[in-house]
Amino acid sequence: MKQRFTLNAGVRFEKYIGRSTRSTPTPASSSAIANVKQITNVPNWTTVVPRLAVVYDLTGQGKTAIRPTPARYV
Repeated sequence: MKQRFTLNAGVRFEKYIGRSTRSTPTPASSSAIANVKQITNVPNWTTVVPRLAVVYDLTGQGKTAIRPTPARYV
């Protein structure tokens, strides 16, 4: 008998390090914004994210399948 159900589980490590760019007002701008320095390492997120994939072959011939895949993306 052919197997019709497959389960795939895993873990993904994600790291995000944000930054903002330096800004200076132009002489033509009418705003009173002063020079803003570049900010680095904000935000700094490290996450371990679980992954799960399930596949069920409807006909048993490998042509039609249902694939629900719950996942979290950070």
